[in-house]
Amino acid sequence: MSCKIQSALTDSWVQATDKFSAAVKAMTGSHIATMGEADFMLLRGAAERARLASENARLLLELHRKEHGC
Repeated sequence: MSCKIQSALTDSWVQATDKFSAAVKAMTGSHIATMGEADFMLLRGAAERARLASENARLLLELHRKEHGC
């Protein structure tokens, strides 16, 4: 039987990694060459926050697995 908490934490991790991926993609492409530094720094900050959120979600999932044994 599947653990509902593990399932929810996995879903949170997937969503967080999707947001991180989207933030990184926003920093790539030809538009970057013409973007001002301030705009780029905003994108970089968003990507960094998304990365941290993704790492946090993964850590919560790992912690649950260790504590709960699932």
